[in-house]
Amino acid sequence: MRTLRLQQILNDEYGVEKLEMFIKGFCSDRFNPKPETARALGFARTLHGDQKRDDGRLYIHHPFFMACLGICLGLTDDELIAITLLHDVCEDTTCDVDDLPFNKSVQEGVHRLTFEVREGQDKREAKHEYFDQLTYSYHIFVIKALDRLYSLCTAVGAISQQRIVNNILETHQMFLPRFSLAQEYFPEYTQPLFVLENLLRALTNIHAIYNGIDLTQYPPYPLDGPLFLRAIFSSKQNPQATTQG
Repeated sequence: MRTLRLQQILNDEYGVEKLEMFIKGFCSDRFNPKPETARALGFARTLHGDQKRDDGRLYIHHPFFMACLGICLGLTDDELIAITLLHDVCEDTTCDVDDLPFNKSVQEGVHRLTFEVREGQDKREAKHEYFDQLTYSYHIFVIKALDRLYSLCTAVGAISQQRIVNNILETHQMFLPRFSLAQEYFPEYTQPLFVLENLLRALTNIHAIYNGIDLTQYPPYPLDGPLFLRAIFSSKQNPQATTQG
């Protein structure tokens, strides 16, 4: 009953049409136009089309809800919301990143949020690599946080219990520890990062308790991010570091 009630709230109170109207309102400010978001709204709706989640909800509800949540958290950058709307387009449709009719920043953001396993690569290794590169930019990291937040909010009844367990452990071991890095890399965004981290942590703990998982038995993985990320952070702290030698 609780699952059905949650689905009813999401479908009725936060249905696709209402979410789309909210995003259109966000784009309609003539003093602060959002051209990339406006185009991404229609593009994502067209490409995702009639795709549905396992619970029967239109898939487009997912990026629409994420975008609205981001806007409500004060994340009003045009490219950030556009990437949010497009983040699953290349993973779940036949569209390639290079075919996206958007600027290079938006294309790059969608590319980095598209999970793929290269030929000959182990899936676990690919996951580590994927989460490591999320701290490449604030946009990418925050969008992944919104993505995972939506997944945990709507997991019950939408995906199998095993997938829920996998999401819980992945969030606990691989994603949440990287918030400390994000806070260091992007100190100007401390407030939204704080909100997102604590919402994710609370939902992860709730799901763990509900599924009988003792998270203390699953320590976070070491934060051995790629060298280029440490170089980026180093250059932020010491702008001359990249020009010496």
